[in-house]
Amino acid sequence: MPSQHPAEIGYDHVVESYVTRTYGGLPRYLVLNGGRFLDPRWWHTTRFTRHLLNDAAAITDEELEALLGYEWRSRLTAAWLIGADRRERFRARIGDLLLAGEVCYSGSAYCRRL
Repeated sequence: MPSQHPAEIGYDHVVESYVTRTYGGLPRYLVLNGGRFLDPRWWHTTRFTRHLLNDAAAITDEELEALLGYEWRSRLTAAWLIGADRRERFRARIGDLLLAGEVCYSGSAYCRRL
């Protein structure tokens, strides 16, 4: 699947707003990939989880599509946001991305969201 920067389709804000926003000095995609927020002893767990759920409810389908069409960090984050908001309409799209297997780090997030 071809990759396209969200800025090319008018969604230049989505990477900064949803993917690279930092918690404890770490960008969101890295916290999601490592599962650090699942540890209640991590100082930022409550704030991170609250922001993730709020963003999952607020992000539009078009913004999610822009993230899914970009690189692995954006796709991983989009998969978590989709799963957190239980957006069933993206199930086939995430399945297609998983089967395509083009991106090394997003596969586990896709599996968790299906």
